[in-house]
Amino acid sequence: MSKKKGVSLEEKRDRILGIFHESKSCWLLKDVEKEGAKRGVIFQSVKEVLQGLIDDDMVYVDKIGTSNWYWSFPSAASNKTRVKRAALEEELSSAKKRQKELEKQKSSAASSREDTETRQDNLAALGRFEEEHSALSEELAKYRDNDPEYFEELKNAAIYTLEAGNRWTDNIFQLQKWATQKFDGDSTKVTDGFKSLGCDLEGLDYLE
Repeated sequence: MSKKKGVSLEEKRDRILGIFHESKSCWLLKDVEKEGAKRGVIFQSVKEVLQGLIDDDMVYVDKIGTSNWYWSFPSAASNKTRVKRAALEEELSSAKKRQKELEKQKSSAASSREDTETRQDNLAALGRFEEEHSALSEELAKYRDNDPEYFEELKNAAIYTLEAGNRWTDNIFQLQKWATQKFDGDSTKVTDGFKSLGCDLEGLDYLE
């Protein structure tokens, strides 16, 4: 019997964050721990996961009287992602601009082929900015996965693809019906003909 797969840290974070986003209310720690356990997060690890979300500004805590109340709304997480993404895009744009300047300097230095100290400094700086450019691009890609607009684009693309696939399926069924009539109702010839073209009508059905 295979071992039961454990819940990853990212899954734990999503489940704990879901408690706040779904309820849209404030929670005490003990209640978060109880609800987290119901969602498959080990009771003893809830506090640690919650603290990680607080450190990342995805969950907030306020002291009211003698109790700490925890809260997080979907809009806050979305706005934080947008702000972070905008900052990364600005950094990336600056890095690209600086990279172009360094490439010009590199081209100018290469034409003389003199291995001067300035040339070595420029090459070293170019290498650092290329690494920074690559790192920022990777970081920006991570935030793109959490961009609501990007998710909406994916959803619309999926709907379009589904509809297009069903249109083709419908066209094939219509063609099958027309061809069967042409062969005096002999559907076997039509089915075999489609198979010779690489299309198995027996397994064809509309997508859902």
